[in-house]
Amino acid sequence: MDSNRLTRLILPAAVPAQVRVWQLDVAQDEVRLAGLDHAERERCLRYRHHADRVRFAETRLALRALLAGRLGVTPDAVAFTLGVHGKPLLAGGGLQFNVSHSGRYALIAISTAEPVGIDLERIDRERPLHDLAERYYSPAEQAACLADPDAFFHLWSCKEALAKARGTGIGDGLPALDSDRSRVWRIAAPDGYAAALAIA
Repeated sequence: MDSNRLTRLILPAAVPAQVRVWQLDVAQDEVRLAGLDHAERERCLRYRHHADRVRFAETRLALRALLAGRLGVTPDAVAFTLGVHGKPLLAGGGLQFNVSHSGRYALIAISTAEPVGIDLERIDRERPLHDLAERYYSPAEQAACLADPDAFFHLWSCKEALAKARGTGIGDGLPALDSDRSRVWRIAAPDGYAAALAIA
C-alpha cells in the first residue's frame, strides 16, 4: 500500500483516543487483486463498474495493511467474518473497524474498544433529495436542509455512520441523531464531501 495515499485524520477532541481514522485516495487505474483472499476477489469482480472494483480492492488492501500493523501480523493473515446483520468483523475479535468509500476517497476507522461506524458522502447538489428527507429526517432536520442544501449530506453521513456502528442499515431505518449526539461526530472530509464517525 502506497503510504502517500493514506493519511491519518485529526479527529474532534471528544472522540475517544482508542479510535483512529484514515483517509485513502483510491484514484487508481488498475484493479489490484493480489493481496485479497478468494472471497474478496469474487466480491470485487461482482461489481459492475470498474471504478467500484477499484474502490473496493484499494480500500480492502488498505484495511488489511492497517489491521495487520495493529495486530503484528502480515496482511494476508488478517481474516474476516460477518456479524448478524452482515457487518464485516475481524475474525477472532480484538479490534473493531468500519469503512466507507465515495468518489475517489475512502475512510477507514479502527477502534480497540467499542463498535465504530464511518460514512463518507460525495455532495451532489443536483440530486433531488426532498423525498429522502421526508422519509428519513425529522421536521427540524428537514428545515435545516432547506436552509443549507449541503446539510442533507452532513446529516445523512451522521445517520449512516451511527447505523453502521450499531450494525444495522437503511432498511432498518436511519437513527434519530438527537438521542445519540454525543456519540456521532462530523469529521474532516475532502472538498465536496461530507463525513461522520460514530461509536455504538
